[in-house]
Amino acid sequence: MSVATINNIRLQLGHCVIPILLALGNFGNLFTTWILIRTLKQRTNSCALYLLCASLANWFVINTVLISSLYGLDYVEPIHISNILCKLRWYGAHVLFIASRNFLIAACVDRWALCSQNIKIRSFSQSKIALRVVFFIIIGSILMAIPLLFFFNNSSGRCAINPSYNLAYTSYSLTFIAILPPSLMILFSFLARHNLTMIRSRVKLIDGDKTRDIHIHKRDHDLIKMLFGEVVMFCLTTCPFPCITLYNFLTVPITSNKTPIRVAIESFINFIIQPLLNYTYCCTQFYGGGGDDYDSGDYDSGDYGNSDYDSDVDYSDIEGLDVFIYGLLVVIHGLLVAIYDLLVVIFDNEIIVFYGNQFVIILSENYTVIISLICTISLAIYIIVLIRNWVLSDDTSQPSDVTFVYGVRSTSNKINVENLNSLFITGQWTSRYFQYKQWHGPHLFSLSFNRRQLKVTGLGKDNIGEFSIDGIYSLNTRRIALTKKYQKGTGDSSQNLGHTVNIQLEWNLKERLFDGKWYVTTEKYQGQGKFELQFDQSTIVVDKR
Repeated sequence: MSVATINNIRLQLGHCVIPILLALGNFGNLFTTWILIRTLKQRTNSCALYLLCASLANWFVINTVLISSLYGLDYVEPIHISNILCKLRWYGAHVLFIASRNFLIAACVDRWALCSQNIKIRSFSQSKIALRVVFFIIIGSILMAIPLLFFFNNSSGRCAINPSYNLAYTSYSLTFIAILPPSLMILFSFLARHNLTMIRSRVKLIDGDKTRDIHIHKRDHDLIKMLFGEVVMFCLTTCPFPCITLYNFLTVPITSNKTPIRVAIESFINFIIQPLLNYTYCCTQFYGGGGDDYDSGDYDSGDYGNSDYDSDVDYSDIEGLDVFIYGLLVVIHGLLVAIYDLLVVIFDNEIIVFYGNQFVIILSENYTVIISLICTISLAIYIIVLIRNWVLSDDTSQPSDVTFVYGVRSTSNKINVENLNSLFITGQWTSRYFQYKQWHGPHLFSLSFNRRQLKVTGLGKDNIGEFSIDGIYSLNTRRIALTKKYQKGTGDSSQNLGHTVNIQLEWNLKERLFDGKWYVTTEKYQGQGKFELQFDQSTIVVDKR
């Protein structure tokens, strides 16, 4: 095959594929934007906001950079004439690309946070937080792309990478395109899958003689599945670009020895990856993410710590998500292996010998730098492991009340129902809590247990102020979850903020009392500690129910 034939194939491919991408991209992104805007008008949703911003960024990319690439097939692009346009073209494109990637990462983090049992993490999935994140992503994308203003110029007659910045641009592409974004997306997809599995296996609600699963809202579950689809599309279409950038950098020393046919083949491969494959993600968000499911009603972030769950979602497809994510890794691995094989075929002995010699020189002259790099990578891995353990740890997090009370299997029980009811007696109870390295109490208050609804209410007063109590309990698990709401203006004004204390207790057979933890989260204070609750035998109120 001649050089002219290869170049002609490249031109014809561009004339056919780029208009198709433009048509699909404009329709898909505009339709997705319209659906998400309508959805956000009905009810705000943080994940939908991130996807909307990503869709807008993708729309700007395809209507600027992709049109410029189509124009350059037959004419000389202005970026090859003006140095300012050259720099602005690459800078603007990377700003939009970085923003789109970061919005997708934020959406992955948001879905993971929504499914988390940690109230601190779950608070990230809020619209007011999403607005701040969007602002910081826009500012961060503008700043992160500043190096591109120095990397590109048209001093050689074409807008291309400045040879003196080849290494810097290659490192930049590998770090911020090939490594960090896919890694973060896959990481939080795995964590979201882990949380979904925990919800399915742990959260059960006892409703009379029937048992039904508790689920996240169906619309949020649809968003999770759509988001996984977008992650797959991103990895398949974007990761090859840094790989070809690395290849171009590695073959710089033998550029003068390349044959015309090899230059033509490399140019053809570069064209397929950039712009065709690289911009495919921007054009297929609607199709790859299952955009038809966006319009499924009003989206609600929800909180599975509350009781308003949609019971119409079947979580039997969680195993499908497992296969989906593992399949993603297999596909990425296969893609990288294919690119590696391609590079091996193109590489000749000359380049292998050259870099073999260079590798020996680098080892002998920069061993201290290499050791420092290894130590840094090891430290980073150690920090990631610590973060993972913190995220997955149940000790430092507060599970939702429903999860705590009903989310465990019934313990082996030799006590009959009548004796179990004797644990939850309407009357006066005493409590004490541990805070600031000391116990506070005992405090006396009343509790009333509704055996039909398995709910508890009460009133009382302690050293902080007067309070009311609402909660739930379970005979099977012998657990109680209480919400203590202080009445502002009573008791100690410096301590009583009208705040809410969440209390989760389990029957301690040995001590003959309920013990567990209290949790407080306010703007001024956040903490947790031990809590004990015991029935006061001195006063008994007869429960006529």
